[in-house]
Amino acid sequence: NHPNELSSHETSMSCYHNESIVDGRVVEDYHNGTYLLAYVPRYSGLNKLDIKLSGVHIFDSPFTVNVVDGAAKGNNSTAIGKGLYHAVAGIEERFTIQAKDEYDNLKSVPGDEFEVFLVYNPNDGPHKANNRPNGTYRYNGTTSYIGGGRHEVVYTAFVSGDYKLHVKLDNKHIHGSPFQPYVEPNAANASMSLLMPYLLNHSMYDDIIPIRHIDSNTWPSTYTSTWNGLVTGGTAGYLSPFTIQAKDHYGNNRTADQQLDTFVVTLEGVAPNAGNSDISEIPPNVTLDAAYMGYDGQYNGSYLTSVAGQYRLNVMLRGVHVAMSPY
Repeated sequence: NHPNELSSHETSMSCYHNESIVDGRVVEDYHNGTYLLAYVPRYSGLNKLDIKLSGVHIFDSPFTVNVVDGAAKGNNSTAIGKGLYHAVAGIEERFTIQAKDEYDNLKSVPGDEFEVFLVYNPNDGPHKANNRPNGTYRYNGTTSYIGGGRHEVVYTAFVSGDYKLHVKLDNKHIHGSPFQPYVEPNAANASMSLLMPYLLNHSMYDDIIPIRHIDSNTWPSTYTSTWNGLVTGGTAGYLSPFTIQAKDHYGNNRTADQQLDTFVVTLEGVAPNAGNSDISEIPPNVTLDAAYMGYDGQYNGSYLTSVAGQYRLNVMLRGVHVAMSPY
């Protein structure tokens, strides 16, 4: 029973949760001892509502008020997980979105539709030297609600390189979006890896990055390279070079920061020299491991033999012939 002459500003009200206090206000004084009060809570969960007159609680004050979370906001929502920063070509990657309202309360119910997609970013990012120079690639992520306002995102990218990962709600980026994940190549695949001669003419092969050559002065000075151990064959006593380009199952070049692959090069003797030669026996086999060239996925498969004859050139990865092997 408030006195009729009580002015509205003398009635105070606050709603507080932990360390947060929100002051309410008197919307209308009906001048009959009743008042219309209003407040805007910020924190979801159980809050205490104080209503005081001249600094003294009214009857039953403080009240307990259950405040539910508000509508999710894109720029308040967050994400966590390895898939925001790293993935492997052809392998499913995941991360989790936490939906939040405008006061950073965690959402507690499903219903928010997040849009997730990756866009290939070849001209920017820390791995741009390894990216394919041309092409537009986009991969969509799928989301599923897993409780507590959290949404699990799954995506699979097949082209390695730098990407921009967009995560949006109502066309608004979530906090940190767009992310910049790097998709690294998968394990080297023998059937996709290529044998190529040195001094490669780029026009001979579509979509193949020109080979970076090892200068001949890095080899023993007594040998003169034929520069093409695949097309022209070799000459006894001379080094015959060729290059192996390691690729994964999806055609991505392996990169310098990945574990090295072991390509076994075998020069297999199959018949004596067909020319006028005093060597009538089948030449012995020559086996070596290709040397990494210090450049993305490229190996020096150069071979050398001092015995003339007819050979078969086998290049194998984990017991499987690479593409175009044997020569």
